[in-house]
Amino acid sequence: MVQMPLEGRRFAAVDALWRKTMAAAVRSPGVLRVCMQEKLLEKLKEANKFLELIQKGLNEYLDTKRLSFPRFFFLSNDELLEIISQTKNPHAVQAHLAKCFEGISRIEFDPEQARARIWAAAVELETGGGRGKGGGRGKGAEGAYGGRLERARVPSLTGF
Repeated sequence: MVQMPLEGRRFAAVDALWRKTMAAAVRSPGVLRVCMQEKLLEKLKEANKFLELIQKGLNEYLDTKRLSFPRFFFLSNDELLEIISQTKNPHAVQAHLAKCFEGISRIEFDPEQARARIWAAAVELETGGGRGKGGGRGKGAEGAYGGRLERARVPSLTGF
């Protein structure tokens, strides 16, 4: 809701209408009775318009994230949302590494030293991870993690 307040309010309105409609269906299980609610069709059409606007806003938001860190273009909307929703947990990126970085299969995090070990095509390298300033080109933590990972990946390839 913080990054997409308008879409959040719209979704809350659609959700409230849906919950109210379903509560009425539970109270009166006859389908005709539920469908005969006053202006139900108009309300559902309006909710559908809101959902389309929410989807458009979400796509625009995800495009800004992809433009801030181009490797996100390799991910589906669902995968990118999973990463964005867990920006405080860099481990969440693990499942999507292969799509974003060719040759990287996993990252091992060392919490004691705030360093990350990156396993790239059988070459181990260490990068200064942690929560330093200005980690990556991208905006937000997800772009910072990706930017640090991208910069750390290059030296591992120069030895070949």
